[in-house]
Amino acid sequence: MPRGVPRVGRVVGRVRRAVHERTAVPGSAPVDIGALIVPLRYDVVVRARFFDFLTEHSDLAGPALVQAAAGTAYGDWFEHVECARYFPELLRDKQRREQRFAARVAGAVRLLQSFEEGGFDAASPVTLITAPVGSMSDSGAPALERLHIGDGCHRLSLLLRDEATLEPWMYKLRPSLNTLVDNTAVLLRCGSLTEADYVAFLGGRFPVGDAKTVSTALSRVHAVDALSAEALGPVVDAQWRRTQPSLELRPTDA
Repeated sequence: MPRGVPRVGRVVGRVRRAVHERTAVPGSAPVDIGALIVPLRYDVVVRARFFDFLTEHSDLAGPALVQAAAGTAYGDWFEHVECARYFPELLRDKQRREQRFAARVAGAVRLLQSFEEGGFDAASPVTLITAPVGSMSDSGAPALERLHIGDGCHRLSLLLRDEATLEPWMYKLRPSLNTLVDNTAVLLRCGSLTEADYVAFLGGRFPVGDAKTVSTALSRVHAVDALSAEALGPVVDAQWRRTQPSLELRPTDA
């Protein structure tokens, strides 16, 4: 493939997004952030935990901070989600990839400082997109809600850290342009979350109780709420079974 093709594709994508952004409408009701991120967007949790990391390591700066950050799940997210999805040419250029990651870390530091000093910036609302319930994501996991994250995940993760609600003035809304992304599945494949982390994440939507394994979680949900179990099954099939294909995930009495 010619070198310029990915760049041309991104330019076309930006033009399409810019056209749709002009037709975006303001938010009209508060939105529960948990409902936006479970089950497809564990990457928002990764970013929230990275802001925790920055807070806990405020003594680090420059190359030392970047090196430490590269060893966190944020480094995995950058390589396997951001680069792989949007800048695949960086996967073949270590120097440019490292430079871009350093810029990402510096940007996160600035955003955290801005948020701590002035709160959420109303001039930079999060973009949410709409897609019918049941729409298939790129992993095959179905969408369980109508609203999804389009842009502004770092800002959303700051709100998640504060256990805040996404208020109408904090977001704008437009139709989905593409297939919904399942970043949870990507992060599972690259080993950025453990089985217990994954189950805890699902617990933000499903009654998994104190389960630590996927099989036990399925059993708990099946025992408590048949409708929830029916919704959870296809999600686990698409996300976890493809990561651990040798496991049998039928509900058990565990």
